[in-house]
Amino acid sequence: MTTQTQTIARTKVFPIIRNLRGVIYSVTFTKKDGSTRTMSCMNGVRQAAGTGYSHTKDVSRNNITVFEMAGSRSHYKAVPLDRLISFKVYGQEFTIN
Repeated sequence: MTTQTQTIARTKVFPIIRNLRGVIYSVTFTKKDGSTRTMSCMNGVRQAAGTGYSHTKDVSRNNITVFEMAGSRSHYKAVPLDRLISFKVYGQEFTIN
């Protein structure tokens, strides 16, 4: 299957990702230390079994809270939207400009 790539404005990313409840998608972003990170994640997880953590709300429109899907290392993470490079959902990749 071929992945289609589109460019999307950074201002449109927050509402798109917020509405992906129950859908597994991947995000690629630059970490604080300058390295690039790609992770599979999901929105709408209220409490993950075995993690002891419950869902937290987004602190601001600069970060989005996601649940990282990483097997035994799965837990909530904040993705910095200002450092987001791309995200992939439904076989389509969106590059942020």
